[in-house]
Amino acid sequence: MWGTEGWDLGSWPYQVAAHYDCDALSVYGLATNTEGDTTVNAYTSREERDAATNELAVSWWIDNENGPDELTPDMSPIPLAYCGPFRDL
Repeated sequence: MWGTEGWDLGSWPYQVAAHYDCDALSVYGLATNTEGDTTVNAYTSREERDAATNELAVSWWIDNENGPDELTPDMSPIPLAYCGPFRDL
Protein backbone atom coordinates (compact mmCIF):
# COMPACT_ATOMS: atom_id res chain seq x y z
CA MET A 1 0.00 0.00 0.00
CA TRP A 2 1.36 3.40 -0.97
CA GLY A 3 0.41 7.05 -0.45
CA THR A 4 -1.95 8.67 2.03
CA GLU A 5 -4.93 6.58 0.94
CA GLY A 6 -3.06 3.28 0.81
CA TRP A 7 -3.50 2.65 -2.90
CA ASP A 8 -2.35 -0.74 -4.12
CA LEU A 9 1.25 -0.72 -5.32
CA GLY A 10 1.20 -3.10 -8.24
CA SER A 11 -1.32 -5.66 -9.34
CA TRP A 12 -0.82 -9.04 -7.68
CA PRO A 13 0.44 -11.40 -9.06
CA TYR A 14 1.50 -9.51 -12.20
CA GLN A 15 3.29 -6.58 -10.55
CA VAL A 16 4.95 -6.85 -7.16
CA ALA A 17 7.30 -4.47 -5.33
CA ALA A 18 9.37 -5.17 -2.22
CA HIS A 19 11.64 -3.03 -0.04
CA TYR A 20 14.77 -4.09 1.82
CA ASP A 21 16.34 -2.00 4.59
CA CYS A 22 19.81 -2.52 6.08
CA ASP A 23 20.45 0.56 8.21
CA ALA A 24 23.79 -0.81 9.45
CA LEU A 25 25.23 -0.80 5.92
CA SER A 26 23.16 2.10 4.54
CA VAL A 27 21.66 -0.13 1.87
CA TYR A 28 18.02 0.23 0.86
CA GLY A 29 16.64 -1.95 -1.89
CA LEU A 30 13.70 -1.88 -4.25
CA ALA A 31 12.86 -5.12 -6.01
CA THR A 32 10.13 -5.40 -8.60
CA ASN A 33 8.67 -8.35 -10.41
CA THR A 34 6.55 -7.64 -13.46
CA GLU A 35 5.11 -10.73 -15.10
CA GLY A 36 8.17 -12.78 -14.16
CA ASP A 37 10.83 -10.15 -14.94
CA THR A 38 12.69 -9.23 -11.75
CA THR A 39 14.68 -6.04 -11.20
CA VAL A 40 16.60 -5.12 -8.06
CA ASN A 41 18.01 -1.66 -7.36
CA ALA A 42 20.05 -0.52 -4.34
CA TYR A 43 20.12 2.99 -2.88
CA THR A 44 22.26 4.62 -0.20
CA SER A 45 19.28 6.16 1.60
CA ARG A 46 15.69 5.27 2.36
CA GLU A 47 14.65 8.64 0.87
CA GLU A 48 16.25 7.80 -2.51
CA ARG A 49 14.63 4.38 -2.53
CA ASP A 50 11.23 5.80 -1.59
CA ALA A 51 11.52 8.48 -4.30
CA ALA A 52 12.11 5.70 -6.85
CA THR A 53 9.09 3.87 -5.44
CA ASN A 54 6.99 7.04 -5.80
CA GLU A 55 7.89 7.17 -9.50
CA LEU A 56 7.10 3.48 -9.88
CA ALA A 57 3.77 3.89 -8.09
CA VAL A 58 2.64 6.69 -10.40
CA SER A 59 3.63 4.67 -13.47
CA TRP A 60 1.85 1.53 -12.29
CA TRP A 61 -1.26 3.40 -11.14
CA ILE A 62 -1.59 5.05 -14.55
CA ASP A 63 -1.00 1.78 -16.40
CA ASN A 64 -3.38 -0.21 -14.17
CA GLU A 65 -5.96 2.57 -13.71
CA ASN A 66 -6.15 1.69 -9.99
CA GLY A 67 -4.72 4.76 -8.30
CA PRO A 68 -5.66 8.41 -7.89
CA ASP A 69 -7.65 9.80 -10.83
CA GLU A 70 -5.65 13.00 -11.41
CA LEU A 71 -2.26 11.43 -12.16
CA THR A 72 -0.30 12.25 -15.29
CA PRO A 73 2.91 10.62 -16.59
CA ASP A 74 4.80 13.93 -16.50
CA MET A 75 3.71 14.87 -12.96
CA SER A 76 6.64 16.59 -11.26
CA PRO A 77 6.97 16.93 -8.43
CA ILE A 78 4.70 14.13 -7.35
CA PRO A 79 2.20 15.50 -4.80
CA LEU A 80 2.95 14.38 -1.23
CA ALA A 81 -0.44 12.64 -0.97
CA TYR A 82 0.83 10.04 -3.45
CA CYS A 83 4.26 9.58 -1.87
CA GLY A 84 5.64 7.22 0.71
CA PRO A 85 4.43 4.12 2.46
CA PHE A 86 0.84 4.15 3.75
CA ARG A 87 0.63 4.69 7.48
CA ASP A 88 -2.64 4.03 9.25
CA LEU A 89 -2.88 6.84 11.78
